Amino acid sequence: MDLPVLTPDHPAANRKVWSDWLRRPDWTSVPTRAGGVEEWRNPWDVGLALATEHWPCSEDIIANDEYEYQDDVEEAIMRGCYGLRADERNFDPRELPERIRNRIMMVIQAAKSAPESENVFQNIDRNSIAEMDDLEEWNLLIIGGCLIGMWDYDQSPMSGAIMSPPDVARLIADILDAAPPSMLLAEVE
Repeated sequence: MDLPVLTPDHPAANRKVWSDWLRRPDWTSVPTRAGGVEEWRNPWDVGLALATEHWPCSEDIIANDEYEYQDDVEEAIMRGCYGLRADERNFDPRELPERIRNRIMMVIQAAKSAPESENVFQNIDRNSIAEMDDLEEWNLLIIGGCLIGMWDYDQSPMSGAIMSPPDVARLIADILDAAPPSMLLAEVE
């Protein structure tokens, strides 16, 4: 398996590495520094694993006592490696190209029309997607995680699960490539 090459100070190039990885047939497999492979189901977790394992600055962040909680470490890695803003998961959907926004709107409509499930987790995933059209900002982690969760519980289009995990990964890759400005740190002049 070829290793991803993440640069210490070029977030746009690193986002491209992440998005390209999500388009691979083996996108869920992330090579580790130790020579092994870890499996991840969510595109966000794949990005975090790529950065943690292959971004030259991740070890310094992990070792930094400044970060009290694991979420703080994750945020610092995603911000430093990919240039994502502090609330890195949210972005303005109006900044997406129409073709991407329309794909997400199709999924939202499918989730809205899906019946209630006996599985509470499927309902949480479905409701999280169905409620997105009422939100001013969309969440990268929710889009990826909930769509894959919906597929895991029931792959029927009648249940709102109209995107397979590889399709979800490509959707997240398309969002990363579109680089909505609201998702990114302001460029330092």
